[in-house]
Amino acid sequence: MKAEQHLSKIIERRKLYMGALVGNPEAVAVLSAATMAWNAYKELTSQLDPRVAVALLFGVAFLAGLAFGAMLLNEVLRRYAYHRDLLTLALSTQRDEAMQVC
Repeated sequence: MKAEQHLSKIIERRKLYMGALVGNPEAVAVLSAATMAWNAYKELTSQLDPRVAVALLFGVAFLAGLAFGAMLLNEVLRRYAYHRDLLTLALSTQRDEAMQVC
C-alpha cells in the first residue's frame, strides 16, 4: 500500500511539472492579454490626452500586477501541497513501521 501511494504521488507530481514545463493556460492567457493591452495602449495614446493615457497605463499595470501575483501565489500553493503530501506520506510510513514493531 505504501509503495502504491508513493508511486501515485510521484506520477501526480510529474504531471504537474510537465504542465509547468510546457506552460499552463494562465501564463499563456496573461501573455496574450498583455500583448493585446500593449497594442490597445499604443493606439489609444495617439488619440487621447497624455494625462488620460498615463491613468490608463497605471490601471493596466495594476491589473497586470494582480494577475502576475495570482500566478506566483498559485506556484506557492503548489509547493505547499507538495510538502503536505510528503508529510502525509512520512507520517503514514512512520505509523506503519510502529504497527509492525508492536
